[in-house]
Order: sequence, then C-alpha cells, then structure tokens
Amino acid sequence: MKNPPGIYHPSAWQYILCYAVWIALSAITVWLGQQVRVNLIQHPMPFSGINYWVVGAMNQISFFVSGLLTLIGILVMEYYLRRGVEKQNFWPRVLRIVVILAVVLGASYLANRIMFAIFLG
Repeated sequence: MKNPPGIYHPSAWQYILCYAVWIALSAITVWLGQQVRVNLIQHPMPFSGINYWVVGAMNQISFFVSGLLTLIGILVMEYYLRRGVEKQNFWPRVLRIVVILAVVLGASYLANRIMFAIFLG
C-alpha cells in the first residue's frame, strides 16, 4: 500500500543517519559545555583576586549547571533533528546546530580573553 499524497514516511536509514549525527553532535556538545565552563570559570577566576573558597564553590556549581544545560541541549537537539527528518529538512537543521555550537565556542573563547585582559590588566 502506498502512502496517501502529501504524507511522508521517512525510511529507517534516515532515522539511523539522524541518530548517528545526533550522537556525534551530542559528544561535541558535552565537550563544548565543559570548555565553556573552563573558559569562563576555571581559568580566569584564580587571577581575579576572589577568595579561594569562593572560586572553588563557583567551579563546582558551574560544573553542575553546565552539565544540566548540556543535557537539556542534547534532548532538545534530538527532538529538533528527528523532526527535521520528518519534515524533510534534516541537513539545514544540522547546519544550524553546527553554527550555533561554533558561535558558542567562539563566544566562550572571546569571553575568556576579555576576562584575562581585565584581571591581568
């Protein structure tokens, strides 16, 4: 039986590709979440003159928060990519996610450089 006109049913291979790309992007997202934390908290804070214990507490809290945000991002990304398969616009959505991850990484490194410039003067 054929699909009625206007109804699209993706193949299993499209979903396999979708989840393979999602796993790869999820791994990059986990790495990126930790890089943002390291760039914004772990590297510049010892030079800030803030109490050692406060820096340690900020580091621990930022680890939890970045992990939580990373998990939420990965779950939203899975839904977004899966819907892209169903709506037949998977690759544009992958490109959008890659651009967003690149912008976040660039902003993280830029903020790191600015913080070092401020603290080391």
